Amino acid sequence: TVIDEWYDIASKVEFVDQVKQKKYKELDWPNIARQIKFMKCILPSETNQYKLDEIFAFIVEQFNDDPDRKQKVEKKLFDEVNKMAFRFMCEVVFSHNDLLGGNLLYLQEKQQIKFIDFEYGSYNFRAFDFANHFCEYAGFDGNWKNFPNKAHIREFARDYVARFCSEQNDKHEQIDNNVLCLIQRKNGYTSQDIERFLDGCYDAIMLFTAIDNYFWGLWAVVQAKHSPIDFDFLEYANERLVIGYQYAIKSLSEFVRFPC
Repeated sequence: TVIDEWYDIASKVEFVDQVKQKKYKELDWPNIARQIKFMKCILPSETNQYKLDEIFAFIVEQFNDDPDRKQKVEKKLFDEVNKMAFRFMCEVVFSHNDLLGGNLLYLQEKQQIKFIDFEYGSYNFRAFDFANHFCEYAGFDGNWKNFPNKAHIREFARDYVARFCSEQNDKHEQIDNNVLCLIQRKNGYTSQDIERFLDGCYDAIMLFTAIDNYFWGLWAVVQAKHSPIDFDFLEYANERLVIGYQYAIKSLSEFVRFPC
């Protein structure tokens, strides 16, 4: 996977500069490798054959020592509307993968938003672009107080899904019929189901914030070695690999138990 490739490169970087050496060693590489292995179990990967039921089963198993909690997590994850939300967010689509504010242009006269700089564009899971965009709210200085709250992310997802279903329906392109019926409140789906769907979208996005922090944290380590830009890439790596990652997993503590 891409994250494995970044880790393989970043974990073998060597620095002559003593300050950079010190910062590099402080990144706790054995733990980074352990966390990547875990994330490949809770996100679509070759580890779980990209199967949602296997991902959920693994997450539930982490609570075997707490039967009551395990039952609650299992009920939450395997709810059909929640599974629908995760399937939607885990669909592989063409993604920008670098949606910081500088890569979004607002054309005021046309009232349009345009994406620029597709240097990192590729096929990826839909939720990754959401996660990446929201992580960018923290900026290069890692101010995680600026990360949007649950209400903001849910409303963002609500607008996206509604517009997506409207456009796909008009174009007669392939879309999960259950999602379409849900948004249109057909086949017995209710407003409460939509809210549960959005909760599922939020959870899926937050799962991907963890791997987004690792993706860009490892990228920063490589840049610290090779980039001519005058920027403290290792400090940024620490912001993503340590602080940003911890922020992400704290927000997921309701239903995911991460290894220490």
